Amino acid sequence: MLLALIWGTAAVCYAGFYTWYVSFRRRLSLPEVEAGCAELEKIWSKARVAPVRAFLSRDTGRDFCMVNLLKLHATTVSGERGSVVMQRYQKPFLKAIFKRACHPVAVGIAASQAVECWGLDGADHWTVGAFVRYRSRRDLLEILLTPAFGDIHPFKEEAVEKTIAFAADPSFILGGGPKLTVPLVLFALAAVMSFALA
Repeated sequence: MLLALIWGTAAVCYAGFYTWYVSFRRRLSLPEVEAGCAELEKIWSKARVAPVRAFLSRDTGRDFCMVNLLKLHATTVSGERGSVVMQRYQKPFLKAIFKRACHPVAVGIAASQAVECWGLDGADHWTVGAFVRYRSRRDLLEILLTPAFGDIHPFKEEAVEKTIAFAADPSFILGGGPKLTVPLVLFALAAVMSFALA
């Protein structure tokens, strides 16, 4: 009976995780994309919203990673370090996206200037590189449209000197990512508890 409870609990935990982590919602329709982008154009220029509209219009319904390169200001217009101002954006942003099963996959501080760079001007120096996983394009749009995002985004604009961001569909993740590691951890914990009771 106790063994069944252990394995049943592990199964329920994984089911709960999978339901949260994987998007089961329908793909964005073109009217939804247009309505969302119309709202974005109230705070951003049409030129800035255009690539977002193009990306959302090709919704696959699946997760993706946003690849980010950022060069922070050494000192912002307010006289603070760019990294300090960036924290005012980053901390609430990460907290908000985690609720939607979105999270950083990898974050790194630049250890050198660009060792390969051609076809681009002014792309030799960066401060931070990051991969951020999003559950779906629908989640991204809803995050962008939340009032809280509008409140904190000016901190990013003040802190960042230049940035490049583009979306990438995951084709390979070493170790399988949380979809594989979470069930393996749950299985291991259940197995250890089962052996302990044997």
